Amino acid sequence: MINKKNMLYGKMIKRTLITIFTLGSVLAVNAARYNKPAEAKLEQSQTKTEAVEEVKSVDQVPECNSKYGTDSLETLKNISLYREYFKNNNYVDAIKHWRYVYLNAPCAKEQTLADGPIIYDYFIKLEKDPAKRKAYIDSALEVYDARIKYFNKEGFNLGKKGRDLLEWDSTRLDEAVALIKKSIDLEKYKTTVYTPTPYLSALRKQWANGTITKDQIVAEYLLLLDLVDYNVKNSTGKTLESWNITQQNIISLGVGIADCETFTNFFKPKVESDPTNVELLEKVSVYLKSINGCTGTDFYLFVAEKLFVQKPDAESARTLAQAFASKNQESKAVTYYNKAIELGTDATKKAEDHLELAKIAYGNKQYSQARNHANNAIGQNPNLGEAYLLIGDCYVAMASGCGDAFEIKTVYWAAVDKYQKAKSVDASVADKANSKIGTYSQYFPTKDECFFRSLNNGQSYTLKCWPNETTTVRF
Repeated sequence: MINKKNMLYGKMIKRTLITIFTLGSVLAVNAARYNKPAEAKLEQSQTKTEAVEEVKSVDQVPECNSKYGTDSLETLKNISLYREYFKNNNYVDAIKHWRYVYLNAPCAKEQTLADGPIIYDYFIKLEKDPAKRKAYIDSALEVYDARIKYFNKEGFNLGKKGRDLLEWDSTRLDEAVALIKKSIDLEKYKTTVYTPTPYLSALRKQWANGTITKDQIVAEYLLLLDLVDYNVKNSTGKTLESWNITQQNIISLGVGIADCETFTNFFKPKVESDPTNVELLEKVSVYLKSINGCTGTDFYLFVAEKLFVQKPDAESARTLAQAFASKNQESKAVTYYNKAIELGTDATKKAEDHLELAKIAYGNKQYSQARNHANNAIGQNPNLGEAYLLIGDCYVAMASGCGDAFEIKTVYWAAVDKYQKAKSVDASVADKANSKIGTYSQYFPTKDECFFRSLNNGQSYTLKCWPNETTTVRF
């Protein structure tokens, strides 16, 4: 009974001493912070030099024979001291106390091992001597090994270790990439949001210098796409915002890595098995748009059409129309241009859609329909010179079917009217208009032909055939 009481009293005394030491440490740090003479700032570089003497690489992770080492009170005191300095970003004063804890009680607190690389980062970035800088880097990396040894979380810590090494030493690129790759292999979908972007950036450097092949970087890129997709789908709030940013980074960094065929092979089975998944369709659409030439592939059009069914809008319809037009699938192009007009609210864009329909009709020798579409375009945008030019071209194309030789020539008056109107409302088509005016003015009726029909210069004249417009007599 007496022994149990003595043990209890001993523990109470120990706790009291620890509290006294801790409180004393905090007070000492605060006193040093607030009472340090102003001129001490001038000695910062000297203080830093002395502190760095404590930063020496250890050949291996220090052993942890007991949680707080052989002197638990001293360990707790140094934890308290270094943490106070650390919280105030005073790494110069923190390093000595941190080193004591690391070397004597590395398994006391995981926080100590988390803080270590941050402290070393300060010295690494300031150090100019290559040998010393390498020693600091190796020491910082060793802290990650200690954290893995005593607190597990191997995948998480390898990722941080690799990312830090990428930042600290560009000559150790392959080593850093290997660390991050192993981290991703271990963590899989639990990989942190901070890992994919620097990893892909590093892989691009390896690919550029020939360390890895095109097939290797494509494989890793597709793995990252899948990883990012999963986390975007399964995250919320701020985490989702971060993953969305990472997704955009991966898309940007992926330019030039994967081609259309690679993306098609990767995503086609996913889309075919879930063709109404709007989220999937939107992501695939974004990926394909990021690669030059992919928007004309059959798979892109398949995805875009499926997405349009789920989320119809003018811009999507317009994109589909343009894509089908480029593949000479005019029937579908016409369908989607009409959808774009139906769903759109922007008059300028709707005018362009009508003009595209006019061009398709003109190409099919449907001149009356082409003129109707062109007039609709003008209705949306009266300053669209291309629409007037196209109407003039329709008149020229139909002129040969307009009665006798004189009547055929009169159609060129109406055509030139449209060319002149085009350049009057739209300076950007002036050169085209002038060229056409110069060409077709040559085919006007002659002065004698007009006098023979009692027609005077400047007189109004209504065409006797399509387009049955009223024009002006000119010689």
